[in-house]
Amino acid sequence: MGKDDVYFLIGTVLGLLALLGMDWKLVRGRLSKPVRRSRGREVLLLLAVIGSLVLSGIGWYRAEHPKVDVWKLPTPQTVYAKSYINETVEMDGKVFDHCHFENVKLLYHGLGPVSIVQSDFKGQVWVGSDNIAIQNFGIANAELEKLAPLIRLHSWVQMDKNGNATSVQ
Repeated sequence: MGKDDVYFLIGTVLGLLALLGMDWKLVRGRLSKPVRRSRGREVLLLLAVIGSLVLSGIGWYRAEHPKVDVWKLPTPQTVYAKSYINETVEMDGKVFDHCHFENVKLLYHGLGPVSIVQSDFKGQVWVGSDNIAIQNFGIANAELEKLAPLIRLHSWVQMDKNGNATSVQ
């Protein structure tokens, strides 16, 4: 359960408390005599409503502005001299050093960095992702590579937040 799920649950509970804390007879207009209101109950109700709105706002903001500049698997795991034959290899958060790949499907979720060092490939190799952003980038990159004879294409450069290319080491 992620942080956003916790915000949603707390906001829901606060909203339910606000609903349960209301004097429904007063809302329906069925009171026959004036009601002496509890100051504590009114303050609790107000805090529950405000808390629910604040947490709902945080959840909405985070849903609209996801943090995509950090890895979910930040520390890479080194895989040394392993052979992969006729299988699907998950690449996220791994450094493949001196590995052998033969008739493999390389699956990248986009959760961590990937590096392939002095490895060899044989047979057929498929590269894919279940992440729609990566899939769309792959499609756009393939289309741009078709134009490589016509334009000066600098692929795989790092960009800053303003779209300026920076050098890749």
